[in-house]
Amino acid sequence: MNNFKYTLRQIFKQRVPAVLNVLGLAIGIASAMLLFRVVQFHESFEKPQVNASRIFRIVTTTKRETGVFQTAGVPYPFEKAIKLAIPQLEKTTTISQPYQTQITVTGQAKGEAPKMFKEASSVVYVQPSFFEIFSTVWITGNYKSLADPTSAALSRAYAIKCFGHWQSAIGKLISINNGKTYTVRGVFADASANTDLQQQVLLAYSSLDDAKNNNWGTVWSSTMCFVLLGPEVQPSSINNLLKQYVHKYLSHVDMPPEYTLQPLTE
Repeated sequence: MNNFKYTLRQIFKQRVPAVLNVLGLAIGIASAMLLFRVVQFHESFEKPQVNASRIFRIVTTTKRETGVFQTAGVPYPFEKAIKLAIPQLEKTTTISQPYQTQITVTGQAKGEAPKMFKEASSVVYVQPSFFEIFSTVWITGNYKSLADPTSAALSRAYAIKCFGHWQSAIGKLISINNGKTYTVRGVFADASANTDLQQQVLLAYSSLDDAKNNNWGTVWSSTMCFVLLGPEVQPSSINNLLKQYVHKYLSHVDMPPEYTLQPLTE
């Protein structure tokens, strides 16, 4: 008890140093907790995906006289070609994620003006095989409808944004860049914060004009290829097969690109 009283007297005698010490300790603890939460959040990216450790994105590396360039983009026919050439790939899929897309929701009532939304990168054109690689929770409808080139699916939040209630979205129409019109045939759960795949509008990949483009010389960063490896398949073996593929089929190309796997979790 005497020691406690003595300590209190010392604190009151030296109030400024005591306050600074307590504040320093509090700030240190708060900073450590904040740093822990930031690291924990970043380390959790893509972990909700059931097959996260087996999903990879193809990266294209091009060497030129001006330097080495890397992009997540691949030529349009790339995925179809490696699917046939490398059977060790369990699943493959191509997506297109254009930048700056205008979504127009036609008026739902007589005289009602259409709603228009400008989306930076949340519109994604997908093949049905996308859902055989990535985990998606469907609230209504299913991914098979996206085999139809007139089909679209919206996230729950986006369906509410467009139609007031997600239940009202099914069967409604949206148009893209004042061009093609799509029918909403599904609503899926909103993406978690710890994923790069923040899609809100899914459109049928087959509706893209470039879906059947066989030009290997055209590469846009918005067109990406993802693959799912078998449980026993090593990424290094697929990288070697990709090198062999380039050597066999693209050796005629001046300074052919290099294709490698990038883990989804990275």
